[in-house]
Amino acid sequence: MARAASLSRLSPLLVACAVGGAACSGTGTKPVPLDQPVFPLGMALSPDGDRLLVSSSNFDFSYDSGAVLLANVAGIRADLLAGKDEAAVVAAPYVSAVRVPEFADRLVFDAAGDSALFTTRDGNLLHEVAVDGDDVSCDDAAVCNVSPNALQLSGNDPFDVVVLSDDGVILRGLVSHLGSAQAEIFVLDKSKTDAKRLTIEAGELDFARAVETSTGVRSAVERPAHDGFGASIFAAVERREEGVLVGVDLVSFATPAPGRANEAVFRRQDITAQIGTRSVRDMAVIEGDDGDAALIVLLQNPDGIARFTIDDDDRLTLSVLDNTCVQPLGLAVAALDTDGAAGVDVTRLIVTCHGSNEVVALDPRTLRVTDTSRFYGRGPYDVVVDATNNVAWVSFFLDNSVGAYRLVDDDGAFRMTPIGRLGAALPRPEDGRE
Repeated sequence: MARAASLSRLSPLLVACAVGGAACSGTGTKPVPLDQPVFPLGMALSPDGDRLLVSSSNFDFSYDSGAVLLANVAGIRADLLAGKDEAAVVAAPYVSAVRVPEFADRLVFDAAGDSALFTTRDGNLLHEVAVDGDDVSCDDAAVCNVSPNALQLSGNDPFDVVVLSDDGVILRGLVSHLGSAQAEIFVLDKSKTDAKRLTIEAGELDFARAVETSTGVRSAVERPAHDGFGASIFAAVERREEGVLVGVDLVSFATPAPGRANEAVFRRQDITAQIGTRSVRDMAVIEGDDGDAALIVLLQNPDGIARFTIDDDDRLTLSVLDNTCVQPLGLAVAALDTDGAAGVDVTRLIVTCHGSNEVVALDPRTLRVTDTSRFYGRGPYDVVVDATNNVAWVSFFLDNSVGAYRLVDDDGAFRMTPIGRLGAALPRPEDGRE
């Protein structure tokens, strides 16, 4: 969740809830807005790039719930790209919304683009919502928090959702928790309409077997099967002592077969001892053209970014370590076709910098900054990339808006340029504090 630099105007209770309190819940009585996000966090972009989901966190507890909003960005995107005017504002971009418990964050679409999954920390739930054209829905529930579209999880503060497989009917995924050393593998059976639609698979991933002082997982990512090797998972496992964050480990293991999660063999790497950082915010796997692969890791406490090469046994070797902006939160890979020929010809990492109000692009091999956009929005949080149309979308936590960035200029070169936003930005607070 958002860090202290953006929380100074909020009460200590709200700060504690944002950082790690699933026990916190909303106290507001006003109906949550369904036409604009309130403190937007995570986003998800449909596979065709035409539908954008944005979570509304209700971070200051003014409203009676959170929400997930749907924008049809196909026409919006075309208009913004044609105008190329960073001042452009789409006043009413959201065409549908559902009410959900507070603190929805990591949203992800299925392969077909007709369902999306996410967790909410208020209630420790996993959710599925249906996306059909301009409509996002959760059956007839007033708040999307009941079966068959919501599943109670056993761990505290569910956070990351990783899709492991999806054949169009059966989707299998992993949920990790900020407040629990255990993770769950879930199954979404789209042929079911009852309580069997969302279920927890037998077997448990217990990271305490690898890291005895594990208290939670901040981020997880899967490397798909490749070159005769099976799929594998990397997880950032945090360690705390008496409630104080003291370190983080990268743990890797083969993606478990159904029902075999408790048999996972973990490989642990203490990166706090190696490079000094105490937390990992986000991760991504980069596959190189020459068959090599790397794990990109956003670091916090202190802030930074690291590149680890991955060998065939999933061993990690640090290859690049560098400073980055203040409070890096979101990470996306932009693998783009910039010249109109078939295939990817440029890849960039796009990072949101919550504390310094920047969005930066980096070379994935050297981690050198190639582009920077400063102060276009306040509190950038999440970022998603539409590689088909060369557009990035960024949620601005303190603006209640979403920014759009053009990624390829008229000459076919990568260049990150603000071209407009979904919703007008909130004015800065009168007391001058964020």
